[in-house]
Amino acid sequence: MRSLAIGLMVVGLMGIAVVGIPSPASPANKVVIGVLDFETSGPVGGRLGGMKKATMKELKTNTQVKIINIRESCKFSDLEKNGFEGTETYKINYQLDMILHIHAWRPAIKAWHFDFSLIDLYTKKVRKYSDETRGIPFKNWVRGLSKKILKKKDLDRVLKAKKEALGEK
Repeated sequence: MRSLAIGLMVVGLMGIAVVGIPSPASPANKVVIGVLDFETSGPVGGRLGGMKKATMKELKTNTQVKIINIRESCKFSDLEKNGFEGTETYKINYQLDMILHIHAWRPAIKAWHFDFSLIDLYTKKVRKYSDETRGIPFKNWVRGLSKKILKKKDLDRVLKAKKEALGEK
């Protein structure tokens, strides 16, 4: 009897996945953003894992978003190919609304450079932001990053597109 109940739940979940109804991991009132591992170039150290965690923690301070850690890295040019066709895989597999791609490099000993690309998976619009940590410890630099990257007008636009895709008002 127990296996029958479990089987029915699995079939129900599969039906939801096929129809495209979002799972609890994809709330309709939040923008779900997947953060890829940093793309790097130049001489970089092993601190990027900690930097990604700190960046994600700061982004979570925005109550309008849900952050998903994607443990993959790719070049922005690979995402951009064929009108961001490759981003559909991430959108489906992780039920995302946006992807945050971060390119990090360190040409000088004390300065990290970051290029942030926030990709809207509904309209394929990209919001770019660049910054560097010259003379600022990373833990202090990351504060306020959420407000620089996650602009309210972009999040509102994505939420509207998400609700339209779900057939809500």
